Amino acid sequence: MARFVKIPILLLALFVLFTPARANSAGGEGAARTPEAVIEGFVTGLVEQAARPGVSPEKKEALLEWALRFAETYSMIKDDDALLKKTKKAILTLPGASISGDERIVKDFQDIMLHGRRLPGDPTMGRVKKRVEELVYGLIDRAFEPGASKDEEMGLLDAARRFAEAYSVKTGDEAFYRTIDHSIRTLPYGATSSDRAIIKAFQKAMRHDNKLAMEFLVKKIEPRIKPFVQEIIDRAIDDATAPEAKDRLLKTAMNMAKTYGRITGDQAFHRVIHRKTFTARLSEPVMTEPGKGVHVVVSPRASETVKNIFRPDNIVIRAGETVRWVNEDDITHVIGTLDFLSDGHFFEPDIGPLGSFEHTFRRPGEYYYICFIHNSMIGKITVLKE
Repeated sequence: MARFVKIPILLLALFVLFTPARANSAGGEGAARTPEAVIEGFVTGLVEQAARPGVSPEKKEALLEWALRFAETYSMIKDDDALLKKTKKAILTLPGASISGDERIVKDFQDIMLHGRRLPGDPTMGRVKKRVEELVYGLIDRAFEPGASKDEEMGLLDAARRFAEAYSVKTGDEAFYRTIDHSIRTLPYGATSSDRAIIKAFQKAMRHDNKLAMEFLVKKIEPRIKPFVQEIIDRAIDDATAPEAKDRLLKTAMNMAKTYGRITGDQAFHRVIHRKTFTARLSEPVMTEPGKGVHVVVSPRASETVKNIFRPDNIVIRAGETVRWVNEDDITHVIGTLDFLSDGHFFEPDIGPLGSFEHTFRRPGEYYYICFIHNSMIGKITVLKE
C-alpha cells in the first residue's frame, strides 16, 4: 500500500468512529471503555469506514493501511495478535482489498525483546518507536476533534497514555512515557466553556511552551479560528486595553496563528497575523524627509524612560532611497529583517556604540526588522514605488 498517507487523512476517517455511549467489554451501555477497547474500536472503525459504499479506492487503501499499521503496533506491544488476526480477516472480506502489512517488524521486535537486545541505535527499535508514536498521537489527535465530549477526550487520552506506558515498560524507554504523560496531564480539560477560558488556557500553555496543549485548543476552535484570532487583535489594540494585557493578547493571537499553520500548513494566515501583531506594537507610520538623501533612524542612548528602541520605528520611504541606522547607545545592536514577514532582506551583525549602518531599498514592499540581541526592539520600513 502507499506509504505517503499522512495522519490528517486518518483523522478525517476517525471523526465518526467514537461516541460516548458505547458498551464496555466488561460493562453495560454507557460504561467507560477500557484503553484496549478504545484502541480496538479505533482500528475496527477504520476497516468499517473503508467498507462503506462510495469510498474512493485511494481513501479505502489509506484507511486499510492505517488499520493494519495500528493492529501490528498493538500486537507488538501487547504480545496479543488477536486484533491483528481480526483486522486481516475483516480486510480479506472486502472486495478488491489486499493485505501488504509489515509483519516483519512485529517478528523482529519480538525477537529483540526475547533476547534482551534493546540497543538505542537498533533500526528496528527506531521503527517500532515511530509506530507507537503514530498510534499514541493518533489517539490524542482524535481527542482534539471539535465536538468531542469530555468523556470521549478522557477515554482517548487515557488510552494513549496507557499504551505509551506499556511501550515504555516493555522497552525501558521511560523518557517516552514521561513526555506523553506530562503533555496529556497538562492539557486544559474543559477549557472550551468560553472564549475567555480558551484564551486564558492558551496563554498558560504558551508560558510553559506546551505545544500539545496549544494544538489541542486551536483544534477545538479550528472552524472559527480566523475570526477568533482577529477578535483577539481587536481587543488588544482597543484604547481601553492596558499595555501589559495588549502585549499578552498580541502574543496569543500570533501564536494561535502559528499553531494553526503548524497543524494545517496554512502559513499564509500565520504570516498575515504575524504582520498585524508586529505592526500593532509600533507607532503610527510617518513619511520622513530624507536629509542629504538619507532617512535616519536612531537607537537612542538608554535611560530610565528610554531603552532599546528605534526612533522613529515605523517609516514610509520611496524605492531607491536609503535608510541609515545610527547607534547612539553604549551597547551593540544586530539589525536585520524577519524574512518570513518581509518583502526583502537586509542584515547588519555589528552596529557598535556610535556606529551606523546604511541600506538602500530598491524593491517596494514592507520590511519588518528587529535587533536580534534585544528582541523587543522592533521597526518597520514601508517602501513605496518611486
